[in-house]
Amino acid sequence: MNVGCKIIAIFDIRISYKMEKRVFIAFDIKNTSEIFTRIESLRNDLPQNNIKWVPAENYHITLKFLGDLHVKKIEAVQQSLHRISKFQSPFDVKVSGIGAFRNWSRPEVVWLGISTPRPHTKLHADLDKEFEFVGVAPDKHLYKPHLTLARIRNSEGLTDIREPARKHFSSLELIETVSEIVLYDSLITPQGPKYTAIERYNFT
Repeated sequence: MNVGCKIIAIFDIRISYKMEKRVFIAFDIKNTSEIFTRIESLRNDLPQNNIKWVPAENYHITLKFLGDLHVKKIEAVQQSLHRISKFQSPFDVKVSGIGAFRNWSRPEVVWLGISTPRPHTKLHADLDKEFEFVGVAPDKHLYKPHLTLARIRNSEGLTDIREPARKHFSSLELIETVSEIVLYDSLITPQGPKYTAIERYNFT
């Protein structure tokens, strides 16, 4: 390949990259003050620097991850979300219970559990079915929503975090009213993911 062809190929890749976004659909957790207070207390018990805590402004519950989509497909997704949100009423979810992926012995993610009342599970199912047309297959696994609190870079040498986590969060019970969903652009950076709202869809 000559120099001219290489330049054109690189240019085409950059244009293609700009024409795609890594997107997902979620609802925000806005009742964050109590969670943040408990996080600060927990961090005092866990001084390890290999734990990366999620900023409160990034607290959300993923409903559907769509992956890398061309902007034309994103426009079609936006139209579908406008339609779906018109028939959706606000509903409450409960934030309670703390856990870890993969497990407490070798944790990779620390999370809070989210209840799944029928409007929540139906909304997820509707979204799951709706976006097959953009090439996103329905979820094969059981939908288990959670609020990510922290990510563990390396669990080697990490002291036990299960008991401190439970001490600070076992009594937590928050009610969050969900009245909108958000289409997010997710940009992966060395500092962690950066989420930008593309559009918000209020329920009727």
